[in-house]
Amino acid sequence: METMVFGYCDSGFFSNCNIILTHIINYFNQNKKLPNKIITYKMFNIYKTHPEQDIYNLIFKNNDNHLSYDKEIKFNEEGFENQFSDYKLLNLSDIQPIFKNYFMPNQIILSNVELLLNKYNINFNEDICGVFFRGNDKIKETQKPPYNEFIEKAKQLKESNPNIKFIIQTDELEFLNSFLIQFSDTIFFEEIPAISNTSNTNISRILKNDAKIRHVIDFVSIIYIFSKFKYLITTSGNCEIFITFYRNNTDNLFQYLKKNKYIHGGLNKDYNEVDNVWY
Repeated sequence: METMVFGYCDSGFFSNCNIILTHIINYFNQNKKLPNKIITYKMFNIYKTHPEQDIYNLIFKNNDNHLSYDKEIKFNEEGFENQFSDYKLLNLSDIQPIFKNYFMPNQIILSNVELLLNKYNINFNEDICGVFFRGNDKIKETQKPPYNEFIEKAKQLKESNPNIKFIIQTDELEFLNSFLIQFSDTIFFEEIPAISNTSNTNISRILKNDAKIRHVIDFVSIIYIFSKFKYLITTSGNCEIFITFYRNNTDNLFQYLKKNKYIHGGLNKDYNEVDNVWY
């Protein structure tokens, strides 16, 4: 098979991306080469303004499909589902060539990144800590951190580095307000609004049709910006692992991970009862 055709998928943006990345890595391991072409227009359905829209090719640069096979590529040696694994154990150097071939942002995203950096006066040379908290319906897949866990971690960083600045991105309004009470000068990207805590949905699923593409461009831009910060306090999931892939390192990364015993109605094969929640 020279062409990979991806089927219908209406999960979150970076869930779609992780599906693509996983299948391309499996293809590469089996065939010792990359596919000549990938067809993705059936994916990213909750972000489309019309059925035939190809969201993937709207966001990412065209790839060259050339990569020499040297060895089998694994996300990690443990075999855990990668979004809920310890990111410090990811084989980032092995994954990076395939990741860069398929998921580098195009000029639309890079131009928007510059607009956001200018709007919020963000300088990557400063000591910035990104705080990424994915709440709401993610509780169906993994345990949500108590707000004070993230706030205490931020306080510890602030004590060790009084000059640190916080930039937060969260889909959960209550967490945003709790964090702002403690760190009132925190920057929040208003382009992706938070919603009141719910276990049934997230902001992506309640977008009006004319706001969907703008949402995708802003969200991917923010994920890319977060990958450039010196420090990162984060939950675990597809968005967070893609921030890590863009970073291509786990330096100064503080990852909260506590797995559910059951996930999507079935037993989670990766569940364990460890007390540690910070990785």
